[in-house]
Amino acid sequence: MAEKITIFAHVRNICKASIFRICPPCLAALSRILARFHSNTQRQLVLFLNTAHFLTIGVSLALVVAFFLYAVDGRPIKGEDSFASEESEEFLPNVREIVGEIRPGDSLSSSFRSNGVDEEVRESVISAFDGVMNFREMKPNDRYTLTLDNDGTLIKCLYESGPLEVHAIERTPEGSLAAKKLDVALDCRTVKLRGRIESSLFAALAAFKEDAKLVYTFADIFASKIDFNTETRFGDTFELVVEKYYKNNEFVGYGKILVARYNSKEVGPLEGFYFDQGGKSAYFDHRGYELGESFIRSPVPMARVSSGFSYNRRHPVLDIVRPHLGVDLAAPMGTPIMATSDGRVRFAGWKGGYGKQIILDHGGGYQTYYGHLSRFAN
Repeated sequence: MAEKITIFAHVRNICKASIFRICPPCLAALSRILARFHSNTQRQLVLFLNTAHFLTIGVSLALVVAFFLYAVDGRPIKGEDSFASEESEEFLPNVREIVGEIRPGDSLSSSFRSNGVDEEVRESVISAFDGVMNFREMKPNDRYTLTLDNDGTLIKCLYESGPLEVHAIERTPEGSLAAKKLDVALDCRTVKLRGRIESSLFAALAAFKEDAKLVYTFADIFASKIDFNTETRFGDTFELVVEKYYKNNEFVGYGKILVARYNSKEVGPLEGFYFDQGGKSAYFDHRGYELGESFIRSPVPMARVSSGFSYNRRHPVLDIVRPHLGVDLAAPMGTPIMATSDGRVRFAGWKGGYGKQIILDHGGGYQTYYGHLSRFAN
């Protein structure tokens, strides 16, 4: 009898601990069935129930772990969470971008209009940029990007005049528009160049695949010492150390020429070292004297002399001998012309055969005349 009670209690404990619930009458019936078997058979049946019990618990735990892994993985689970996810997606802001480019003859407003930008956005952008960006300096191939929300309200505007000139408009937390010029991150590399003159300084620097701007800057350093139009000689040598700026590994422009040297057979060795003290910058020679304090030798560096100064020049049109008390320099239209020294503008306008002319007074009885100009600088 004691053995039957033990079996009954054991079966009851197994069934109660299991996730499967058995009612008391069924539990009693199961115990009576077990009592009819031989004791060895009873033990085997109890062992079977124990094994089934632990397997049931193991499967249950595996299901629970799988459920949580599925949920943590980020996949939607049917229920309230799935509705919350769908609801949040409805409130994600959608934006659209309008990308445009200034074409010849365009104003900013006309370019916006041709790209479908409505009048309110056009006026808000122009108003925000006013005083921050000079609209007169706009040029073809300038690019802009407008970012708008679903309602067509301006979120941001980016205007690129070049790799170094980027202006932006952004909406402030208060809802107003604020414009500013962006600081562009550049990589500065210091480069040393050394060469020999065979035909011209232009050709020598072109061999390094350098821009003409570098030639003009180099020539300007020694403008009061040598005329690169007429005084360069075969075999002259030059050397310079210059800053070159890169944006995203692409060359965008030159910085300062830090060191410049020119060994001329005509005027001797020349040196210039760049110094910036208290915001005042200049080039000095090896003795500490500032370069460029006197008149420069040529107002158009690297230009070709088409007609020199002479008292007995034969006029190319009239075919008579007439003094030519000046120097004609041939250069492409739009080439900048430098003043030979500081001075006051005494005249700027049209003057007979000189066409557009400027007269500068340098004091001490010195005046310089600049004629046949294509236009006047601002």
